[in-house]
Amino acid sequence: MSSVGLVAKVVLLVSFMGATYVVSQRALATWYVDDNYPKFTGSASGLLLGVSRVSYGVSPAILEDCLSEPGEPLTIENFAIAHQETDYGETYLDAIRRKLDPATRNGVFVVGVNPATVSQYLAEGGAEPDDSHTIVGQMGSYTADPNLEYIRRFYGKALYRAFTRTGEEFNLRVAHPDGWVEMRRQIPAYTMSDSAMAGWRKQNVDRMTRDMPLAAPSSHRLASLGNTLDFLRRHGRVWVVRMPAHPEVLALEDAYWPDFNAVMAELARSHEVDYLDYSGEEDTFPTYDGSHLLSESARAFSQRLCRDLQASSSR
Repeated sequence: MSSVGLVAKVVLLVSFMGATYVVSQRALATWYVDDNYPKFTGSASGLLLGVSRVSYGVSPAILEDCLSEPGEPLTIENFAIAHQETDYGETYLDAIRRKLDPATRNGVFVVGVNPATVSQYLAEGGAEPDDSHTIVGQMGSYTADPNLEYIRRFYGKALYRAFTRTGEEFNLRVAHPDGWVEMRRQIPAYTMSDSAMAGWRKQNVDRMTRDMPLAAPSSHRLASLGNTLDFLRRHGRVWVVRMPAHPEVLALEDAYWPDFNAVMAELARSHEVDYLDYSGEEDTFPTYDGSHLLSESARAFSQRLCRDLQASSSR
């Protein structure tokens, strides 16, 4: 075989492999990448922000249905991920700026807070928190659809799974296209028992008990939260919201930061937005692990939140 023929075959093989890789990525994007992928696939005129309590606890579709005004449809996305991924800081604020449709002037923004969202670990000392390692810190695009950059960076499985599509249909979690991560209690193959939920709550409480002594309230994150509120107010209506949590979880948070509610209320007031505190309502909106709402709770909470947002807007 001549050298020219060999080079041509190598080029053809490389081209085929490259095309197969891209096709696999696109096929995967039409199905399931991971729970966070839908949060990076479109701009919006409304955002739900914060950490995993908001990610699991608020349905954009429910808020869209009841808050959209005639002739002004809302597109709301749940852009909350998790503690240490979307804590308030310049990295998250930059992602919010790039996620939001720049033409938005009458948007809806729910800014979820709990002590974790505005804390940092003591090992960081007095330095500003470094969020460059987070998912939002590593992304260049927050709105591409399909977002091949996200798949390339964060899909940790073989791309052939784009064609097999097995396993995820048995997952209790459902990643909705609008970014809401729904936690179901029951699927055909499994029902989440009370004892299982009690076990997960214990694990959650044990983790918080271990981690909280390593953390402290962060003046930098508090300032970034204020900057986030100021930015969002230029684009619509803004509310600061504390989600429901189990009494054991709240007791730990209160011991860690006793005047957290007072700090949040004052921060909201100083930035001319309302603070809505639902933290003590876990009896009404049950969690599955002490921190995150079950599917039915999340739908009911989203409806309650919508009514309260409407009432707040009318004042």
